[in-house]
Amino acid sequence: NLSKTNQSLGSDYLPRLSLRDFSEPIYLGEFESHDHKVGTMFWSDGAAYTGEFGYGGVRDGFGEMVRPNGEIYKGFFKDGARHGRGTYLKPEGMYSIYFCDDRPIEIRNEKGELVN
Repeated sequence: NLSKTNQSLGSDYLPRLSLRDFSEPIYLGEFESHDHKVGTMFWSDGAAYTGEFGYGGVRDGFGEMVRPNGEIYKGFFKDGARHGRGTYLKPEGMYSIYFCDDRPIEIRNEKGELVN
């Protein structure tokens, strides 16, 4: 059962799947043996990550994480954690955040004002 889907996922056809039926994340993308690859990972809670993956399939490099609540983070990851500068889009506004090992170090609002 294949259906036409969004071109931005990098594929013309994807199987119809219910993510709730899977206990493990679903990965669509490169399966080459080199350390860094590009793809999309889907979780059963509705979260999705599109971007670079490092050795072992962890988020590593630049990517975009979409949370089930609609929040979007675009930025850098290192060893699976947000690391470096990124942009966080939340219902209340957009923020520029600098992370170190998934901990926010500096948070600025759309006006560039420090909020932490």
